[in-house]
Amino acid sequence: MQNEIREKEKMKITVAKETLPKSTVKLTITLPWLEVEKIYQKTLEKKAEQIEVPGFRKGKAPRSLVKKKISQEALLRETLQEILPQAYANAIREQNIRPIIQPKIKVVAMEEGQDWQFEATTCEKPEIRLGNYQEAVKNGLQSSKIWIPGKEEKKGKESRSEKIKKLLEILLKTIKIELPPLLVEEEVNRLLSSLLEQINKLGLTLDAYLNSTRKTVEQIKKEYQLQAERALKIEVILEAIAADLKVMVEEKEIEEMIEKTTKDKEEKKRLAGQKYYLATILRREKTIDKLLHL
Repeated sequence: MQNEIREKEKMKITVAKETLPKSTVKLTITLPWLEVEKIYQKTLEKKAEQIEVPGFRKGKAPRSLVKKKISQEALLRETLQEILPQAYANAIREQNIRPIIQPKIKVVAMEEGQDWQFEATTCEKPEIRLGNYQEAVKNGLQSSKIWIPGKEEKKGKESRSEKIKKLLEILLKTIKIELPPLLVEEEVNRLLSSLLEQINKLGLTLDAYLNSTRKTVEQIKKEYQLQAERALKIEVILEAIAADLKVMVEEKEIEEMIEKTTKDKEEKKRLAGQKYYLATILRREKTIDKLLHL
């Protein structure tokens, strides 16, 4: 196994990088057939072990006869699935790219005996300029009173949720950021998948759900796109501000959060396995607190 991993790590590839707008990157990766053939032959060997050819013991038939019984398309596809992850990993390492999503893959050339080529399009963290966000927040949150419609003589104190809502609106208005389209698309697809799962749990068909909501698929996609863009912008902005304000989360804080969340031992064990996710939530909350108290 270790030798196989080392072979993949030494895989010779040629990479052409194209920088696209909005932090998007396209890599054209070419693999010489000599490199591909190593994996191709191993894939063929694995399949040969499962193939029975009359007159030969299972797995002992000549490879020329075995190939006639195997779909060439399936053989090439399985070879690609085996070789693609490491080729892509080598490419992003070579080009010093830090993707934030899984790539979109487009096969350009994939024939036996020829060099293989595919395109991998991905994106990095969007560029963000915070500007004088602290002043904008201070000025925007200056008033701690809100006017209650129909009660002109009375003033109400803002709740924490109302302050956070106002804070986020200030940040979205003040800090400009262009999200990579692929990042938004991935989030929209996640939301749509979640919706379909909920519809199935209710025992409904998609058509029945659309009829009940009086919406089209395109309308739902548009709503989810706006929702995704807003949520992603907030996430990226707060992450950048957390770095700017040097907001840190200690192990002790995560443990305290788990302790407050549940007393159940199994649940605590499950949460302990999600410390990175919990740290992200805590860091975001601490960042919001700092902004509210500027």
